[in-house]
Amino acid sequence: MRGADLFDATVLDPAGRRVGVVLDLRAVPDSERRTLVVEGLVLGRRHVRLFGYERREEVGPALFTRFAAWLHRDTRYAPLAKVDVSTPGTVRLRVPWDDLEGLGPPPEPDGPDEPDG
Repeated sequence: MRGADLFDATVLDPAGRRVGVVLDLRAVPDSERRTLVVEGLVLGRRHVRLFGYERREEVGPALFTRFAAWLHRDTRYAPLAKVDVSTPGTVRLRVPWDDLEGLGPPPEPDGPDEPDG
């Protein structure tokens, strides 16, 4: 299966209930660095575009970062081992939604240095 086939796929929980959609995927180079191999999926309750500010390492304007964090408060990351992608157009979770890792809070903005007391 190609990574592009996973985008917008319906996500089902272990009981078969619809719980979201695939928003993005995370991939790493294979051992020969010729192709990318999917290592996990970014899943959302709603079909909302990712802007990049939801990434933990991405630092941007505080307003955008906070808005992205609020918008993606229910977005989850699922390693490939925790999903079944054998049915085209559908991703079935092997674990409950709440057991998946969230994308986490946005990074704290750097403030002025506090004087040593």
